[in-house]
Amino acid sequence: GISPRMDLNFGRIDLLQLGHAVQSNTLHILPAGKSKLQKILIGDNSGTITCFSFKKGETLIRWKMQLDTKVSSIVSGGSRTVKDRLFAGGGQIIHGITKKGKEFFRMDTTLAEPIRGLFNENESFITIGDYVLNHFQSINTKYFYMASDRINATLCEFITSDAEVDVLLACQDRVIRCIQGSEELYNLPTDGPATCLCRYHPSSSKTNEASVDKMFVYGTSNGVLGAFTCNNTNIKKVWTHQTEEESGGITAIAATDITHNGIQEILVGREDGRVQVYGFFEGPTLPKLVYTKSVGESIQSIGHAHMISPDKEDIVVVTYSGNVILLNERPPVTSATKEARDSSVDKRMKELKADIDKLGEKLEQERKKFDKVAQESSVAVPLPQTLNINDRFVLIPQEACYSLTIEIASNLDCILLQANLPLEITDVNKSISITTVTAVTGGDHPQFLATTRVMEDSKRVELKVRATNGQAGQLIAFVMPLASPKTCQTLIYNIKPLSLYYRVQLREIKGPLPEFSELKITGVFTLTEMHSWIAFCLSDVPDVIRSEDPEITYYFVSSFSGTILQCQFSQNMATFGSDSIVTLLALKETISREATARGSKISINTNIRDQSITDVLRMYDEKASYQLSLSKKVKLIQALQEIRSQEPNMDFLSIDLKTMLDNAEEIKKQLEQQPRELNFIFEMFVEMYIARQKFKGKNPTKTADLKRVLETNYSLNHINHFFEV
Repeated sequence: GISPRMDLNFGRIDLLQLGHAVQSNTLHILPAGKSKLQKILIGDNSGTITCFSFKKGETLIRWKMQLDTKVSSIVSGGSRTVKDRLFAGGGQIIHGITKKGKEFFRMDTTLAEPIRGLFNENESFITIGDYVLNHFQSINTKYFYMASDRINATLCEFITSDAEVDVLLACQDRVIRCIQGSEELYNLPTDGPATCLCRYHPSSSKTNEASVDKMFVYGTSNGVLGAFTCNNTNIKKVWTHQTEEESGGITAIAATDITHNGIQEILVGREDGRVQVYGFFEGPTLPKLVYTKSVGESIQSIGHAHMISPDKEDIVVVTYSGNVILLNERPPVTSATKEARDSSVDKRMKELKADIDKLGEKLEQERKKFDKVAQESSVAVPLPQTLNINDRFVLIPQEACYSLTIEIASNLDCILLQANLPLEITDVNKSISITTVTAVTGGDHPQFLATTRVMEDSKRVELKVRATNGQAGQLIAFVMPLASPKTCQTLIYNIKPLSLYYRVQLREIKGPLPEFSELKITGVFTLTEMHSWIAFCLSDVPDVIRSEDPEITYYFVSSFSGTILQCQFSQNMATFGSDSIVTLLALKETISREATARGSKISINTNIRDQSITDVLRMYDEKASYQLSLSKKVKLIQALQEIRSQEPNMDFLSIDLKTMLDNAEEIKKQLEQQPRELNFIFEMFVEMYIARQKFKGKNPTKTADLKRVLETNYSLNHINHFFEV
């Protein structure tokens, strides 16, 4: 049978450094010419489109073209069978480009959003923005569709018929939608917000073109790789795949038979800089990771092209900073190839040293100019801000914390963090940076201060932070590159009261909904106003709402406790249901404050059910009991490991003890984090007690007593006494 190759070995060749950051849809591979080798097109944020090839170990620039705004999309166009034209999206303008780099067409769409995705066939154009899809026929608008949440990725394919193209939209609300004209035909829920899509042909010969079902693969921001099929009537999930070792947001995806085994592999680029190749055993069942390599920067695009040999495809990778990298499979080393390679490397090293010397001279000249200006000036010399930062502050549901990723085009020196609410750092890559948290004294001072100093040459740092549910504020990051003279850029992130909740579809919630306590708000307010008040409390709320929706329902799940929140609202009325009264209190206080600030009169009614309180206390108790049992488990593991060193056969152990022994390292790691995790759970108990008392209209006078019980005499019976349930 067919099986994926496990011996892949790719060498890295840096083809081009653009000098500017790039968007995700700006890599385009041109068809092979007479030489059977291919050229690459890449657009960057300066508006430059560069066409280049690779010959005899050198990158050859074929042509360059300058647009008015940053390039956001490059596609091929023309008739369905002959794609002989190029089109680029920049801002709200579509540019037609010849293969020699000359503009032959220009169309100002007058759209309100920048063009993120583009499709062309003859006189037909489809543009995709942040929320809106427009279909133009001979410059006139033919169809219009507005998505219910932000569009992250798009793909145009003939799925339901050969007459009209369909558009697949991967949206932030964890749904992939199939759009025909102005109508949504069907949709597929995903295990996270999908960020990239590509067509997948189970056979590398693409013989399935005439079949009814067409297969696609997608990647999500939380690292899930998935596949689905769709036809003219429905969409169906085929598989999803994720392991702990293969986590990290997927930012780019492509498919090709790079190993020539008759089955296409999936090429994956991740936000943490890893390039991965997934293969299949006997067709597309579940993929298996067969190759991984880190390029050190977040990946914006990935593709495949015949750049060096017409017989073998290479992997093309574009990073955020504009570095275009070629991964070429290395042939077996012989004495002849080793000698040729060494000669090529020596030549290339001499060229690079000459380039570095020239850059050093230029840098010294600029430094002298600056020193002269600084000496002549009696005040500080202002410097233009040139930092182009790629940053993400996103919730990781599996870990119940936020990942803060900061990346710049040059090396980082340090990052200072400041917040006006208590935060804790749950994880940091100690091999790249050292993070020191400074004790704060309270009062008017910041409630969180930390310094992350980068220890080695690195353009990217990732930290994981967490705030207690119900507390809101701002996290400010001061980013300083490793450069002289020193510069700094400020980034601000809003942490919302219900920061640990993430949005889901109702069908993703397993089992029946629990018994909810309720919060009902009535008054004089619009649908848009209530939507904005909810957005103050929760992340994953769309920036805009569709005017045709008279009533909107959202569902959220807590990444820490698993409690559920239902938000149902329309004009002049909103109902919130949750098994967590802490969540309802945060909503009540935040919406009351925002409504008062806008002068809106509202009325609030609550129905707090004892059953929901009991259920959540039991959930918290399970987490606390598990943490408290870790020290006992570690002692038991040490004894079991000693027995295993003396007994070759451990079959006499129970299944539970075998499982514990197999997961020994993970349990020991959890024990190291136990004090922090246990303290966080105890804080949730305290917040719940305070919410209970506030909803009763009483002061939480026994808070100190509850804390003492939690720390010295923990048991669920003792805690229930404080809640009177």
